[in-house]
Amino acid sequence: MALSISKTIPAVLIVCALIAGINLYLSSLTQIDVKQNFDVSDNTIRVATFNLWNYMFHWQIRKLHIASLLRKYDPAIVGLQEVRSRDRDWKDNQLLDLRHLLADRYQYQMHAMATSVSGGEGTDEGVGLLSKFPILATQRFRFQRQQSDPDLNQRVALWALLDTSSHLSGTKHSRPNVIVTHFSYEKSTQCNNLLEMMKAIYHDIPSAASGYPFVILGDFNAYNDSTAPLDLILADHELPLLHRCGEAMARERITVEDLRKYKWIDAWRDYNPSANETFGYTFSTMPWPGLVCRPDRILLSGLSVDDVIVDKSSKAYKRGYFWKINFSRLAGAGYNVDLIIFQIVLTLVVMIFSAILCMISRTGRALASIILFI
Repeated sequence: MALSISKTIPAVLIVCALIAGINLYLSSLTQIDVKQNFDVSDNTIRVATFNLWNYMFHWQIRKLHIASLLRKYDPAIVGLQEVRSRDRDWKDNQLLDLRHLLADRYQYQMHAMATSVSGGEGTDEGVGLLSKFPILATQRFRFQRQQSDPDLNQRVALWALLDTSSHLSGTKHSRPNVIVTHFSYEKSTQCNNLLEMMKAIYHDIPSAASGYPFVILGDFNAYNDSTAPLDLILADHELPLLHRCGEAMARERITVEDLRKYKWIDAWRDYNPSANETFGYTFSTMPWPGLVCRPDRILLSGLSVDDVIVDKSSKAYKRGYFWKINFSRLAGAGYNVDLIIFQIVLTLVVMIFSAILCMISRTGRALASIILFI
């Protein structure tokens, strides 16, 4: 089933999009198929978006789980947020960590540094892109911050023009625009982030004028009570008379018609128009109540969604990495894990040896009793 969004597009890509929120115990993943108007089963692309949560929560273990998900669903394009580097030159970063685990998958990568960090592991943080396809052009767009903004983190968008001609047919669809972004958590600043990103798409990205399709992979910090900025660009959303982004729009002299001319769709919502929003949740607060909202989204222009699969593998993560997680916690608390493992093994050996001696002793006494009885 293909859901066309524009009759002016002669052919529509097949795109599978994975929306994932990875945290300590919870991971959720949505696969979205976008289909061409002719049936070519192998003419597909899968894209994914993850907020890595930087190095927190046992990254050396979580990266194994993320890599296993990427191997399972095999996306060709992966957008990543909260990507950190251990050095200023980005020669030791989380993109490379994943590429080392998936050396046979991704030949191309790109990052856009957003802000320097002072707490936790790493020196810089930003967004990143992993791709199986060549990156023809790229640019970082740095969103402006207001002096009164309580969010001290710099926000950016990374744009890349990819060459998928080896995999996809049709000149208008062989070079998709891909944008990776991470909006502010501050509601008023989100309006500015959205307007600046749209201005970049409409005026600063040369390929936009050529009619190539767009895929935006982002953590929009769009919580249940703050989806307003995205409502502006989604063509199927009705807007209130007084929209909270109205002031920013007036300042930038941008109208709703300007924002919606590319007919943007929220891929998950487009496929699930009447589904309860909870089925698309990707973000979790910890340790409870679990998944609570859907900030991680994939927006499309010039594409239509064909299928969606949600994979929530938190229990599998807990089971598969139980011992690694707990030993990592002990190490983080300052315990000597190697010594603990040695003590556990030694204790087990002593217990087994003692049990064997006990069995031999009982067997010996039983034989002596039989001999005496005879």
